[in-house]
Amino acid sequence: MTVLQSRSKTIRCLIILFLPILFLLHPCSAFSEETIDDALKPDEELEEELKYLQEETYVITPSKIPQRIEKAPGTIHVVTDRQIRQMGARYLVDVVETVPGWYVLKSLWGGAGIFVRGDMGAGGNRVLVMMNSHPVNSVKDGSATELYSYLDLDNVKRIEFVSGPGSSLYGSGAMAGIINIITKEGEDVDGLQLTGRGGSFNTWEGNALFGKTIEDFEVAAYVDYRTTDGFRGHVDQDQQSVVDNLYGTHASIAPGNMKGDLYQWDAQLTLKYKGFKFDGKYIDRKRDYPFGSRPILDKMSDSHDQQYYLDLSYDLSVTEGLNLLTKIYRNQESLKDDFQFWPKGSWMNTPAGPTITTENRFVELKSKNSRTGAEAQATYEIVDSNTIVGGITYEEQGVYECPYKRKLLANVHVKCVHPPSHGPGLAG
Repeated sequence: MTVLQSRSKTIRCLIILFLPILFLLHPCSAFSEETIDDALKPDEELEEELKYLQEETYVITPSKIPQRIEKAPGTIHVVTDRQIRQMGARYLVDVVETVPGWYVLKSLWGGAGIFVRGDMGAGGNRVLVMMNSHPVNSVKDGSATELYSYLDLDNVKRIEFVSGPGSSLYGSGAMAGIINIITKEGEDVDGLQLTGRGGSFNTWEGNALFGKTIEDFEVAAYVDYRTTDGFRGHVDQDQQSVVDNLYGTHASIAPGNMKGDLYQWDAQLTLKYKGFKFDGKYIDRKRDYPFGSRPILDKMSDSHDQQYYLDLSYDLSVTEGLNLLTKIYRNQESLKDDFQFWPKGSWMNTPAGPTITTENRFVELKSKNSRTGAEAQATYEIVDSNTIVGGITYEEQGVYECPYKRKLLANVHVKCVHPPSHGPGLAG
């Protein structure tokens, strides 16, 4: 029993003990209906506090079942929506930087990698990111950095951080740690919430969150739109300026300003009916890169990423203590990155000899990937402190289209190879 629960019971007992005295002093009004209702009415602030403490106390990520945090294996940190509001965090990276042992590494191209306990990984692909316990890491490079580092938090109920490997339960993507983002459900919202904000660099964002519970049916829907012109930092010289000075060319557009335009759609839908649950998410994000590959200042390097997942599950209580959870799911992702490598009018060394480019040359990274699978999990509680969890998963993964192309000269053979693990560049 918590201290707050004990305090609530003490207050109720004192009220009951003093009611006879009130009756003797004021027999006409002591037992009025209004007085009794007010005296025994649950303290809304107390109930809210108890709910908040419960969110901090129970976790699901370490063992795939709800359990008290002090009994869960591993090092776990829980950040609730209340804490998110108090710290003023807007995106996932803002929260990560407050969690002990976790940190964010931001790149020259405007991206952000999430790491834990000194593990640099390869673009953050040793940290598993999940939405409502559903993995969202890319099949292509095993990372969720590009789409989820700047995930908006208005729809987030709590975030569970697990430091250390969790591959025995979640596969190879959880080698260093796990981030499980739990979104709000219908009962958490109970109505319609509209939010809008604006800021520097022509930044605008608006979202709508709806949640409702009607008997056995529960719905939670969320949509968010964000757009910005980005930081327009001034660049006096770039790497192309150095090449121009060496070979007497004039291809660099420096001095000039960087670009960082971005727009993003983010939508989520959760439906629950008795034991059935549907959870789906869609993200469409397009942004400009402030630099090309080397890096060079340019106005054409950009990225366009799209991802969705669909998850349908059924939770059945077979007998007392025995639960069976089955689900089927589908993840689909498309990625397209264009990095300008040689601008028009620059010097290049080719097999046919030195030449001056007559058009802009790009490094293009392009791929589509998917993951489709089914899972069954059985949970049997022997006693309060001992639970057996077992299951089986079947999954098919696929990568489509040429994931990496070199488009430097028209007469150069295009060869498909795997893209570099992180950061733009050329493969051999």
